[in-house]
Amino acid sequence: LMDIVSAVSYLHSFRDGPIIHGDLKGVSAFLGDCSILTLFWHKNNILIDCRIHGGRPTARLIDFGLSQIQEAGMEDEVGTTSSGFNGNARWLAFERIRPERYGLRQSETKSTKSDIFELARTFFEILTGGPPFQGMSDFTAVSEAFQGSNPERLIHFPWIDDDRWNLMMDCWSPDRDARPSLHILWQDLDQSI
Repeated sequence: LMDIVSAVSYLHSFRDGPIIHGDLKGVSAFLGDCSILTLFWHKNNILIDCRIHGGRPTARLIDFGLSQIQEAGMEDEVGTTSSGFNGNARWLAFERIRPERYGLRQSETKSTKSDIFELARTFFEILTGGPPFQGMSDFTAVSEAFQGSNPERLIHFPWIDDDRWNLMMDCWSPDRDARPSLHILWQDLDQSI
């Protein structure tokens, strides 16, 4: 989790404006002793590098097909894709699914705060081994996300304690300005690991 926060923090730190990933998610599969959260030929974007770095595997952020540069003072962003609504609704920030509900245009929905929302959805997936809204059909999951619902807490995963769950819920706030910064997210995770 810390590797992913570090990678997203790096993207958001550029002086000319943050790079917004815009499509954070991973899909679990297993290969030998190493958990692969994505494979290059699938449409996912976190790879666990099985080569040991510092005594442990390292998460790598990949697939920047929906990334964009958010230039300071610019109303629109420079994107790497031409369509407006992109990504899987199971992971997308509420404002990206229904921008009109938040007084936004589609071009204004990708932000550092939407990356934080989607990062927490990815944490949920990593910690539970399944996507947000697991056990639901895609139609039902999209409907839940469209209504502004969050995944239910799964009680049989002890590594999602109250603190970690509350942190994810803060990241999933419908008020994107109320979502924690990556610095706060980093500190919270660092204290809980």
